[in-house]
Amino acid sequence: MTTTKQPAQTIIGYQVSTSYETVAQDMGLLWQKAMDPNFVQQIPGADPTALYVIYTNYASNYTGAYDAIIGYPVETVEAVPEGMVAIALSEGAYATYLAEGNLQASVPSIWQDIWAAEANLQRAYQADYEVYTNKNGDPNQKQAHIYVGLKG
Repeated sequence: MTTTKQPAQTIIGYQVSTSYETVAQDMGLLWQKAMDPNFVQQIPGADPTALYVIYTNYASNYTGAYDAIIGYPVETVEAVPEGMVAIALSEGAYATYLAEGNLQASVPSIWQDIWAAEANLQRAYQADYEVYTNKNGDPNQKQAHIYVGLKG
């Protein structure tokens, strides 16, 4: 884990309200929408090189209710397609983690580590997010950067 300052960003995508108990089912449905080959083309001005998964609007902490959004970054919000939302991520300090290889196993494993370190992280619970990209532009080498928002 390292700590970085991330810039403000805007993401447009699909949203679901979920909780610790229902996240597996809810995220499965959200990922199905995101895997539609026309998803990125529906978002005006979307950057197709990075897919974001954002966790925000926490009722309390990771064990409570929150919203999850899966989408793509945009420079400006020209229009929000029907059924989608736009979310503005604030500039701030984030604990950062890198998942590589089998992302279906490594991303949840990293979140388990984050939750285990909860007392030491000083989480802000404003927004946390994952950014899925191709390592060195190679579509066969996927990676996910995980950003956990920190207090002040």
